[in-house]
Amino acid sequence: MGPLAADEMNAFLQKHGLDRLCAGAGCGYTDVGPLRDGKARAVSAVKTLVGCSDVPAAAIGDSEADVQMLDAAEFSYAPANCARPVRDLVRKGRCRLIRKPYQRALFVAAQDSITRLCPSPRRTLPPALDLGSPTDLVHELMEVADRPRWRQLLSIFLWNAL
Repeated sequence: MGPLAADEMNAFLQKHGLDRLCAGAGCGYTDVGPLRDGKARAVSAVKTLVGCSDVPAAAIGDSEADVQMLDAAEFSYAPANCARPVRDLVRKGRCRLIRKPYQRALFVAAQDSITRLCPSPRRTLPPALDLGSPTDLVHELMEVADRPRWRQLLSIFLWNAL
């Protein structure tokens, strides 16, 4: 499943009375932020709209368009394949460089930000719902996106071996 189309997300925002937000889609992602504002302002606006303005925000980005957002978030991460302006932010100590690309970097960033936000021991699932370690499941899902194209196509025919 890919990202939501911008028009689908905008319809959802309108339906729920979030008319001060707008969505924009790119290749593989959907951004949501304040109408006519950048990603940095979106961090603050989304936190305020959902009633969590005192909770630290985490952000991951790899392009020049993400620099202000990364600088605005309390926990900022950049994958190994990030652009030079993001690396400049890393050198200033405002962003953590993760030495993995793409989805694997997202997984590391999610783990780190969860650990920082929830330092208490992890709550376990009831035995009836335990599908293995949640960390293992997320890790496997992130790995799927980074598989070579040939392996993704082969998975269509060997779906029971996913």
